[in-house]
Amino acid sequence: MILGRTALIKNGVPVRLGAAKERGLLSLLLLHADDPVKMDTLLEYLWQDRSRTDRRPIVYSLVSRLRTMFDRLDMPEALELIRPANAYRLHVNPLTVDIHLFRSLVLRARQQIQQSRYAAAVATLQDALKLWRGEPLPDIRGIRAATLRSELGDEFLTARKLLAEALLHTGRPESALGQLERLIHDHDRDETLARLWITALHAVGRSDEARRYFAAFRPRFRRTTHAEPEINLAAILGGSAATPVPEVRPNQLPSSIKNFTGRADTLRELDALTEPAGSSGNVIVIDGTPGVGKTALALYWAQQRLHLFPDGQLHMDMGTYSSSTPVDPHAALARFLDALDVPATAIPPETDQRQALFNRLLNGRRVLVLLDDVHNCDQVQPLIPAAPGCVTLITSRHRLSRLTVQLTATVITVEPLPIEDSLVLLTRLIGKPRSIQEPEALVRLAQAANGLPVALRIIGEHVTARPRAAVTDLADELSRRLLDPVSDREQVSLHSIFSWSYRALPAEVAVLFRRLAGHPGPSIGVEVAAVMAGTEPDVTEARLNSLAQAHLINHDTVRHYRFLDLLRSYARNCASVEDGPVESTAALVRALEWYLFSAVHASTVLLPESPPVHDLPALRDRPAMSFTGTVDALRWCERERDNLAAATRAAAESGLHRLAWQIQGTIHQIFLRSGRLDGLLELNEIAVAAARRDGHVAAEIGHLLNVGAVHLAERRYAQARDAATAALHLALETGQEQYEAISSHALATALLETGHTGQALPLYMRTLDLCQRASDRAGEAAILHRLGDVHRRQGNPDLAVTSYLRALELFQRLGSAGGQGRTHHSLADLYLGMGETASAAHHCEQALAACALTGDEKVRCEALTIQADVHRLSGAQAEALVDSRQAVTVAARISDWRALVGALAVFADVLAETGSRAEAAAAGLRGLRILENTGGPDTEPLQKRLMSTCAALGVPLVV
Repeated sequence: MILGRTALIKNGVPVRLGAAKERGLLSLLLLHADDPVKMDTLLEYLWQDRSRTDRRPIVYSLVSRLRTMFDRLDMPEALELIRPANAYRLHVNPLTVDIHLFRSLVLRARQQIQQSRYAAAVATLQDALKLWRGEPLPDIRGIRAATLRSELGDEFLTARKLLAEALLHTGRPESALGQLERLIHDHDRDETLARLWITALHAVGRSDEARRYFAAFRPRFRRTTHAEPEINLAAILGGSAATPVPEVRPNQLPSSIKNFTGRADTLRELDALTEPAGSSGNVIVIDGTPGVGKTALALYWAQQRLHLFPDGQLHMDMGTYSSSTPVDPHAALARFLDALDVPATAIPPETDQRQALFNRLLNGRRVLVLLDDVHNCDQVQPLIPAAPGCVTLITSRHRLSRLTVQLTATVITVEPLPIEDSLVLLTRLIGKPRSIQEPEALVRLAQAANGLPVALRIIGEHVTARPRAAVTDLADELSRRLLDPVSDREQVSLHSIFSWSYRALPAEVAVLFRRLAGHPGPSIGVEVAAVMAGTEPDVTEARLNSLAQAHLINHDTVRHYRFLDLLRSYARNCASVEDGPVESTAALVRALEWYLFSAVHASTVLLPESPPVHDLPALRDRPAMSFTGTVDALRWCERERDNLAAATRAAAESGLHRLAWQIQGTIHQIFLRSGRLDGLLELNEIAVAAARRDGHVAAEIGHLLNVGAVHLAERRYAQARDAATAALHLALETGQEQYEAISSHALATALLETGHTGQALPLYMRTLDLCQRASDRAGEAAILHRLGDVHRRQGNPDLAVTSYLRALELFQRLGSAGGQGRTHHSLADLYLGMGETASAAHHCEQALAACALTGDEKVRCEALTIQADVHRLSGAQAEALVDSRQAVTVAARISDWRALVGALAVFADVLAETGSRAEAAAAGLRGLRILENTGGPDTEPLQKRLMSTCAALGVPLVV
């Protein structure tokens, strides 16, 4: 028990535990139940100071004491030292540990809510919340421990929100208010809590109080997020507490800028062009000079007109003038299709096919597509939907005349703000009192900005930051700077206005501004900024906020910032003049190494069985992100995905070839498992070229194999075979026996997936021999698993079971929860096919338990599908319905079309058997439609099953 004081219960009797450090070690091992925990992680949690004293002997002593206790309790095998990985693992059923049982109960409650079984969900959540006895993990200290407790607290808060929601649906608003009352004060900016609180107040007849609460909540929320809360007060007060949540539509629009001023005529023109009944406003191009406010105008209008686009809003920053590589239409279409719930592996490989699918999905819908920072017509034309109800809004510095000819696009040129509007904006920024006192100076400042909002905002912040200075004196200072002979000698120099604000920065903040110019990606986090500047994160965050207040950088998301392209260009100029290439390159290298080491830490958590990337520098004492578990690591990888991709490209472009292939080599497997494959092939090809230029044969082979893995995941089997063959030839030419094994494995897998089991088998056997000779237990386990696949496809189930069980034993010895989950899943599928439902159910349960620890959503989805079929065949239709519905949801979320079709096939059968014939027919047809464009030789059984279900339902099929 770790949700409160650490405790160990045996047969209902508490076991006496040792001192705080011993309890802390036990609590960490229980938190990672049956997963290895690295020695470095234990040291960091058990000792919060950063002393260089080697405390590993103390850990050994603590482990010895725990072992003695386990021996006394007749649990001698409970603790195991995994020496190759320098880690400890506690053998324990996760569901006997309160935190893991809590998570399992919350997951069950979510399923019950999805099934509209709200009373059951209330009971389940109440059982879950009873497990919390106080502050979790109280025996560990330090920053990481506090972060971990905070994340666990978020899980506790989520469960209480779910309970309040379920209570409202069961008609118990008074109980919901009791649940929410303490939370609403501690989390007074939480939008979900606010919505539940307002709903509960209305349900008990306190509607006036609900209105007052919303009136107070709204400004608090806006101050924090700079966005409006998505709480429809009128709908809540006009409906009931159990009003269902509407279907989610894509809403990718960023928040609009504060203090938007002027443009009334342009806003009216946009309104006229986009009236639902209109036919002339399908494509609108907003062009104008840099800094004139094109993006701000487009976003402000779009955010104010959401009601015109009830089917969603899509947004893409095309990146023409930002630091990252401009987005090509091929990749942009993939991102839009992903937002429209198209599985990644169901996204067609060719641009014109993607465009056709995009148009088909938007047909009959009213969606806004906002394409920002576009370079030319070729970049944007494939992204413009043909559906007459959709509107495409484009911002560009260029005229894009071809669109006006080919698509009858309307062009709106944004002019600089007139002096009247410039004065209004400046007044809003610096306040009325000072504006009224010195109106002539205000006019001079407004004129200096030449109607450019970005310049006005910088001027306004400069004046606001000097409340005791006379506005006239500040206007004189700016005038002198504009007339400086070293300026650009333009009538008004935008860089001179930037310089006015930049030169006023404290020296250390100015250094940070220059360092950030070399950041490789679009979004800059506090930690990487600290590394680039060579300062501590808390100091760096304060300086970043100073830059944001000066409008020299913008807030992006929580603790992340983003440059306006003009300001990044200015920062680069400053860095070039004041620092020179050596320091700028050094800052870039620090950033790239930070991304590399952080990705290594994430990979260690997510893929502990995977070997490290070649020739990594020593990680000890390197600045990098650290992670408390799989959820934390996955969240970081997803948030930093674009930055990691940009880091690979930037390293290659800067001639830092080793960093390029090391970064990509570290993140490849993580992104491959995530299901978002678009762009991964290009990055691996960059890494192959980088490794070749670096003269690193092993890295070149590894990245050739990664190229093949992407092709295999996208079912391009011929290309996968070619890549594996190239890797194998290179391994044989250079005598890389280890890579001969891995390359043979990859080639055999490509052959296996195309039905060439006879050719795959000898390759697998050769690879198994190589792995055994090299004592490569992880490789041996992987090959044994694949041999199980071969035997199964050859119709030898007994041999398949033997191979799978040998693989499972090795994965258990290695502590590979991921390997165990995959093998349990394969055994479950095999036993289901053999009609042994009890064995299938057992292995499904084990696979799902492993997935709860690893976060492997693909295996979880397929295990849920098998479990649903087991329940269906056993007559447990209600459980089958829950499992299959959840499998469909997970498959769609991770964009795995093969898993989605399998889940739909089971889901359709369960629905048909429970009398939901219309829903069953819809599920069956959906599966068949997916197979139309994505089917292969391995999908024939699924197609037959779906067609049989549809035929039994009397659904006409058009072939």
